[in-house]
Amino acid sequence: MAHERRPVVLVVDDDDGIRDALSMVLERDYDVVTASDGGTALQIFRGRSVDAVLLDLRMPDIGGLDVLRQMHAIDPRVNVILVTALSEIPIVVQGMRSGAVNYLTKPFQTEHLLAAVAQAARRRIGVKEILLVARGIGVLTALEVILEQTMTTAVCLTPEAALTRLAGWRPRLAIVENLQAHADMSDLVRRLHVRYPACPLVTVAEPCDLGQIFERVMATMASLADMPIAKPHIRPVVLAATLHVVRHYREKLRGRDIARAVGASTDQLGHAFAESLRVSVKEFVTRFRISAACHLLAGADLKLERIAELTGFDDASHLSRVFVQQRGMRPGAYRSRLDVA
Repeated sequence: MAHERRPVVLVVDDDDGIRDALSMVLERDYDVVTASDGGTALQIFRGRSVDAVLLDLRMPDIGGLDVLRQMHAIDPRVNVILVTALSEIPIVVQGMRSGAVNYLTKPFQTEHLLAAVAQAARRRIGVKEILLVARGIGVLTALEVILEQTMTTAVCLTPEAALTRLAGWRPRLAIVENLQAHADMSDLVRRLHVRYPACPLVTVAEPCDLGQIFERVMATMASLADMPIAKPHIRPVVLAATLHVVRHYREKLRGRDIARAVGASTDQLGHAFAESLRVSVKEFVTRFRISAACHLLAGADLKLERIAELTGFDDASHLSRVFVQQRGMRPGAYRSRLDVA
C-alpha cells in the first residue's frame, strides 16, 4: 500500500537551541531537515524537494535575505517563512517583497508556528481548500487574495467554470455570491451541491460585506479544518483599502492615492497591510489583478491582450511576465490546467 509523502520543512537557524525546538514541534507532522548556515541551507535546497522553509534573518555567512532571494531564483514557488526579532520588521518588509510568504517574530507561539507551516505546505502541494464562486471580479476576488495571504488557499471561479473544471477537486468550503438578479441562482446551488456533495456551501448577499464574509469563512474553517489555523486580524483600514482596489483595479493605482482615499497616510496604510496580510499595498494590488486575470482565464475565451486591458496591466506581455512571477506558469498553462481531463 502506497503512503502519502509527508511534507518536508527546512529549518535554517544558527542557534542550536532554536533548531532543536522547532524540530521537536514540527517532526510529528513533517519531515524536518535543518541547516545552521545559509550555505548549507542552499545546498540542501538544491538537492531535494522542500515544501516549506523556516529561515532566520540573521545568519553568520550569507544573510537571510540573500538566502531567500537565491532560493526564490532556484524555485519561484518556494514558500519561505521568515523568523525574526520584532525589532527587524523593516527587514521583514524587504523579505516579503523578495518572495517570502509569511513571517514569525520571536518568541513565537506554537499555534502560530504550526498554522504558518501548514499554510505554506498546503500552498506548495497545491491544495485548494475554499471555492469562491462569483459571476464577476469583485469582493470575492479580493477575499481570495486575503485568504491566500493569511490562512489557507482558495480559488475564485465563475459559476460555469466551477461546474465544468477542476475535475476531482474536493474543496472544504464553497462561498457563492448570490446575485438576486439571476433567476438561475437556485439551480446553480443545486448543481454545486451535486458536484461537491460533501462540501458546505454558503451563499452571500450582494452587495457583500468583506469583513463579515471573512468572519464567516474563519468560523466555518475553524470547525472543519484538520490542520491548524490561526485566525488573522484584518485591520478596518485594510478592508477599506481593499474595497477601493476592487472598485478601481483597472486604473493606475498608487499607494498614496489608495491611502488618501481611505483617510490614512502612506506609511500608516503600508504598516497596516504588512501587519494584516504580510504584503505591501503594491503587492496586494498586483495579486488582486492576477486573481482577476485568473477569473477571466477560467470563465471566458478572451484574448490575453483583452484580459490585460480588463485587469489593469500595460499589455499582454506585462500580464504574462507578472503571471509567471506570481503563479509559476504562463496564463495559457493556467487555463489548460483548469480544463477537465
